[in-house]
Amino acid sequence: MFTVGWLKQATIFRTMKIHELAIFVLAWCLLGCSPESGKRDSVPPMFRMSVAPNDALARFDLVLESEDPHPLCLSAEQWPDQWGELGGWTGQAKVIMHNTVSPSKFKNFGYCPSNCTRWTITREQPLHGFIAYDQFASSEPLATVVDKRLFFEVQPYVCPKASRF
Repeated sequence: MFTVGWLKQATIFRTMKIHELAIFVLAWCLLGCSPESGKRDSVPPMFRMSVAPNDALARFDLVLESEDPHPLCLSAEQWPDQWGELGGWTGQAKVIMHNTVSPSKFKNFGYCPSNCTRWTITREQPLHGFIAYDQFASSEPLATVVDKRLFFEVQPYVCPKASRF
């Protein structure tokens, strides 16, 4: 940790006043304690979402793939559950068809303030899921609509170091 010889450091410290020494030590400690993950904060995570309508099963099939060198995390409430239901926020998913927008039905499965379930996505392990067609307030069955697109918003983030593999 000490790259400069201790004798040179001792000479520097003798010529400093006590308040200058305190500021120097504080700055040195802060620089030494800065987290490595802080370098990553300004870079958005790199990922790709694939959506495919599956009329035979009356659902949209989803695949969230990481293109990031670091593992990505996604809170469980942002992803559909095993029945294809959404528990996230209003407007998280919308179907666009015939130039109209059909929002997902709002279901509040609750909010987890800490130590919540989250999915981990790596380049080797994409996240698969689906949203059932019945999650949308549409006047006609979605399976019969040829021209339909799903807008589904997720916000993955780079996993904290403590939760990485």
